[in-house]
Amino acid sequence: MFRFLLSTKDKQFNIIFYSNTCLINIKTNSNFLNILLLRSMKYRRLSLEELQSMEKEFIEYLASNSITGDDWQSLKRDQPEKAEERIEHFSDIVFEKVLSNIQLLEHRTKSEISYLKFNAEQVDMIGVKLEGESNIDFTQNEAADEMIAKAQAANVKLSVFSTERIYKKEERNLEVFKHLQMNMMICEDARLYEALCTYKKSK
Repeated sequence: MFRFLLSTKDKQFNIIFYSNTCLINIKTNSNFLNILLLRSMKYRRLSLEELQSMEKEFIEYLASNSITGDDWQSLKRDQPEKAEERIEHFSDIVFEKVLSNIQLLEHRTKSEISYLKFNAEQVDMIGVKLEGESNIDFTQNEAADEMIAKAQAANVKLSVFSTERIYKKEERNLEVFKHLQMNMMICEDARLYEALCTYKKSK
């Protein structure tokens, strides 16, 4: 986001650019006029529960755009479509921040696990598949070294696969979002991912 000010004799224009939105606040001697120029949503609208959990942040968002509590109530009552646009705009801002902090996604089945590591302009994928019968279950919360040791002890073949794909820097967060929508999960414990990378390099 960046902003700049333009002033005339009787008006001040506060123009704010977001990733897919331009917001123009026009201040005259006695009034404020907000013009929100929106393209289609980049991500999705926050649910009611998500919005409720971010009430403080939403109030701050409204305040930063010169919208008071009374203004917001009036907007919801008299111009519900404009209020909805504000919520959608806020939702995209929230997702942009959250997705920027996600580095690693994972998907697990009993016999296969795959990881996506999101870099600035490239996603790296690595995964492992068990070939043959075993009592190993990747959906269980076992330590990485224990699972690999168990597979080797059971003489189960570990088939490690990897690939990579380039994308534009501005498309990174959208790539993360798309894979979250495909039921991949945020990975907060990277030990198995790191173990797989080490295992692959040793082969």
